[in-house]
Amino acid sequence: MPWRALQQHADGQLQAEGSDWAYRRPDVLRAPGVPLNQSGPKDDLKLRLLARVDPAAESEAARRWKQPLAVGMAAALGVALLLALQLVRSRSVELRRTRQLRAANQALTEANDNLRSVQADLARAERLSSLGLMVAGVAHELNTPLGSATLGLGTAQQELDTLAQRLRQGLRRSDPEQYLRAGGAGLETVHEALRRAAALVQRFKQVAVDRASMQLRVFDRAEIVRDADPRLRHLPPEGPIALRLHLAPDLQMDSYAGPLEQVVSNLLENALTHAFDGRARGCITLQTRADGPAHVLVRFADDGNGVPPAQLPHILDPFFTTRRHAGGTGLGLHIVHQTVTELLGGTLRAENAPEGGAVFVLRLPRQAQLRA
Repeated sequence: MPWRALQQHADGQLQAEGSDWAYRRPDVLRAPGVPLNQSGPKDDLKLRLLARVDPAAESEAARRWKQPLAVGMAAALGVALLLALQLVRSRSVELRRTRQLRAANQALTEANDNLRSVQADLARAERLSSLGLMVAGVAHELNTPLGSATLGLGTAQQELDTLAQRLRQGLRRSDPEQYLRAGGAGLETVHEALRRAAALVQRFKQVAVDRASMQLRVFDRAEIVRDADPRLRHLPPEGPIALRLHLAPDLQMDSYAGPLEQVVSNLLENALTHAFDGRARGCITLQTRADGPAHVLVRFADDGNGVPPAQLPHILDPFFTTRRHAGGTGLGLHIVHQTVTELLGGTLRAENAPEGGAVFVLRLPRQAQLRA
């Protein structure tokens, strides 16, 4: 059997007599360039080279090449495990950061909702404050014409009583003329006083409608400024806190009158609260003028203490106030800024005047956009 295997194959391995043998056909008799299976008659010699294989040496050789392979595979497995651990760790960090971001986003959403709620509450408080000021203004404004009407009616009643007494005692020719003259003057005073009172009621009624509604309407900018706050009609041009109005006439706007009045009222309140702290006298100047065919400029200035340069960039931010110990919320100017920019479609710039004091410049479109 071993010899038959040697004859059938050019090279290979076999077992004989309990040993492992390797054999190969020599090619010394083969012509150069001729394959072994095409060597022709020279193959008749049937020569074979035999070599005994040492199993221990073969096992050592196999071990030598398997050992580096095992080391390499172990190293690759270790690298794969490290990468897997790193991936798991990165995924864990990513999930933790995602949860943190979601929590932060939830907290920010809640804070934003709370801010809107506080702003709405402050706006309601401002409206109630403005309502109180308006009621006081109505009472003060109506007091004068109603007093005049009372005086005129008193005069007419006195003359009527005098005429009745003369009728009982004996009427003279001059008595009716005197009654008609004095009573007519009194009734004319009453008529004029009632006309003024009706005009005041109509104007304050329009102010109340503007404050309670969010409808566009055409109005004169100067009248809206005067009606924005009762103090704008009563602060004297010369006094401890003087008020000077420079209002361009016939400055028509088609905008939201109520919010615009609220802006002017808040700016006045801010100036009276902050500008003249520790000062006995001061002056507030309110100026309106056209800025091209499509815009109106409103300049609200005072000659008070001004704003510290470090605080100036933040005075329009929500909750920024220097009077928190005195009950300030820091939302007054922020609401003014939001109303001007978001509702009225304008811009608001705050700065310090070179000669001292704070200046707020509003640039408003004459035609406001319709808001929901």
